[in-house]
Amino acid sequence: MTVHKENKFFPFKPEQLYAIVSDIESYPIFLPWVSKAIIDSNKTFQEKAKITLEAEIFVKFNLVRENFRSKVTLDSEAKRISTTNIDGPFKRLNNEWIFKSDQQGCKVIFEVDFEFKSFILHSLINSMFHKAMTKVTLSFEKRAKELYW
Repeated sequence: MTVHKENKFFPFKPEQLYAIVSDIESYPIFLPWVSKAIIDSNKTFQEKAKITLEAEIFVKFNLVRENFRSKVTLDSEAKRISTTNIDGPFKRLNNEWIFKSDQQGCKVIFEVDFEFKSFILHSLINSMFHKAMTKVTLSFEKRAKELYW
């Protein structure tokens, strides 16, 4: 099991950061290693402020090329985005973003908990995982600056 958790302040509104993270199909524009992201419109459902959808993410990292499908729950009212794996290389994948209003912007809680099915792949990725996840949050921050500053 590998877990990464960050609590970070961003000088943006929670709505702005929520909009960036929930725009899954734009990930290839600014996220390292994501080459393609597709939302299955046939498996998208809305109930009040919550949207549940299935997304497929294609990742290229050095010699590793993988794709995986996830169930994503977007809760615009609570400013929370939760992801769990459906299929792909993960035995388990849970990811959560929480955006909390702060006097000067937004406190972001970002957590990833995963395990690959393949021990070899898990060992390879695990050695650089925390550095990679920090790069991911920095990429979202850079995207926010591009869009909102």
